[in-house]
Parts: sequence; structure tokens; C-alpha cells
Amino acid sequence: MTPDSLKDLAFSIARAGATAAQAAHDARQPEIDRLKAKLAKYEAALEECLEYFEDNADVVDGDYGQPAPDKVMRLQQMVEQTLGRGGY
Repeated sequence: MTPDSLKDLAFSIARAGATAAQAAHDARQPEIDRLKAKLAKYEAALEECLEYFEDNADVVDGDYGQPAPDKVMRLQQMVEQTLGRGGY
């Protein structure tokens, strides 16, 4: 094989690889879109939970009489961290 024919073969293989990669991506796109929609629903549900937690969070007596977060406040903190808000 000549250098030019090797170069042509390499380009053909690269194009075939790129075409196959695009086809694989296109085949996965519906699943990606479905998962993005599902994630948006989960985030909306967590936002609703957070509203409830913000209205109902309280503290309880912890060790040595120090205030500690109650269960609702701990859940609120977990949801805030999950949503990227950092929590308390």
C-alpha cells in the first residue's frame, strides 16, 4: 500500500467511526430526554417538599440541653444540599 492509500484508508475508518458514534448517540437520545424529564419532575417534587419543611422545621433539646434540629429540619437540610443550596 502506498502512503496515500493508507491515508485514505485512515480517513475512511475515521469517518466510519464518527458515523457509528453519531448513530449510537442518536439511538440513546430518546432515553436521555426521558431521564431529563424525569429529573425535572424529581426536582419539582423536592421543591414542594422543601416548602413544607421550611414551614414545619423546628429544634428539639439535644445533648446537654443544646438545641438540635428535629427530623423535619434534618430532611430540609438534606433536600437543600441535594438541590445545591448548601443547607445549614
